[in-house]
Amino acid sequence: MKKVLFWLGAIVICMLLLYCAWNRNKEIDEEINEVRSGRVVDETEASVISEYYLKSFMKYPDDVVFDKSTRKVITEPDSSFKVTGHMKANNTFGQAIPYTYNIRIRYDGGNWSDFRGGRPINWTFLGGNIYNEATQEITEFDPQD
Repeated sequence: MKKVLFWLGAIVICMLLLYCAWNRNKEIDEEINEVRSGRVVDETEASVISEYYLKSFMKYPDDVVFDKSTRKVITEPDSSFKVTGHMKANNTFGQAIPYTYNIRIRYDGGNWSDFRGGRPINWTFLGGNIYNEATQEITEFDPQD
């Protein structure tokens, strides 16, 4: 009897977890559809795209971890976004190195989350830099990079 109750409980928990995961995906889809309907992008979308650009400049992009509590997004008068914050990225030896980043991007219209060839197509990278806190080196990135 105990085994039956155990398995019944396990099945109920699994079904509950599946329902929660499905419901969360549904919420994300609704948010994306809301953006696609023509709503103006906000600082959250700008921060997501800035993370893409920052990762593309790193040697090991899959190991980059952003500290979202330090992120600051400013909407500039020319409708571009300046995104600053801290992140950690692994070096060649696998050590997590702290960085401070500053990046400017501009939304050009259309679906903010469209990618083609692995790059966002409705955004323009306007430049930025990454400060390596361990070596105190600053790496500048130009729009043509």
